[in-house]
Amino acid sequence: MAHRQVGMSRTRSTTTILLCLRSFGVRLASRDQIDHAASPPSCWPMVDDDVRQWMHAVVDRLGEIPTVIAVCLHGSLAVGSFHRPTSDVDLLAIVENTLDQSTRRELAVDVLDLFDRRPIVGGLEFSVVRRHFLEPFTHPAPYEFHFSERWAENVRGGASGPVGTDRDLAAHFTMARLRGVALLGPPPLTVVGHVPHEAYIDAILDDARWIIDGGIVESPVYGVLNLCRIIQVVRDDPELPPSKEEGANWAKEHLPVEHHSIVADALECYRSRAQIPTHLRRVHGHRWDPGRLRALAAHAREELQRHL
Repeated sequence: MAHRQVGMSRTRSTTTILLCLRSFGVRLASRDQIDHAASPPSCWPMVDDDVRQWMHAVVDRLGEIPTVIAVCLHGSLAVGSFHRPTSDVDLLAIVENTLDQSTRRELAVDVLDLFDRRPIVGGLEFSVVRRHFLEPFTHPAPYEFHFSERWAENVRGGASGPVGTDRDLAAHFTMARLRGVALLGPPPLTVVGHVPHEAYIDAILDDARWIIDGGIVESPVYGVLNLCRIIQVVRDDPELPPSKEEGANWAKEHLPVEHHSIVADALECYRSRAQIPTHLRRVHGHRWDPGRLRALAAHAREELQRHL
């Protein structure tokens, strides 16, 4: 579950979010009021038929982008930890040439329509990047187009989403290159150049700063699970970039015991079969103990202090 998307401010406070929820009459449940029984994980292409057919429609549309070279899947569905009630779909498209404004707008409108017809609660997030910036890898990488659920209203209003560079792409392309799945064109390993390790570390540490500085309370499931895998990468340097689940399982063996319960709670939410409304996904529909969340953030700051 993405906590934020490219180009969006990270400074929105937890207090502001709670006030927004209250203004709409939303009262968060207690944790025991939400079903935390696990949903079955999926991988591509063994995902449910309706999700697979919808993704084929998305890939078909991305395949119409001028000079498209490849479309690759990364994230939970690529590594086999996709949980239908909670997970997003993450894609990357690689093109040869720059997209003009009319092409960007047409793509934005079509993708918004596909997004609105998605059969899952989770979002669709993807970026279009020129091959020129992938061989060798440029950090932060410029992108031609980006879409995610936070940009849906921007597109509805007549715009085409953000433009610029995104340091998170170093993490996305690391995952895509080493664990991604080709949905169109050649395998990611053959079209994405080596991502320098320092660029990957810079990307995930940028995420860690947001989480530690309050994002963990704003978006507990995302914050806890990503801190776990960031600490794992920095401390153990695993051969492959870990998934959220892999990071959580590692943390339950390697972090101090006082943090095990909050990691287990976040992992249960991530795997849960509960159908949580979109506007409550960040907190999985229930209240959290901010003290336990901040304690994990404080531990992460100590673990990562020489890198932050």
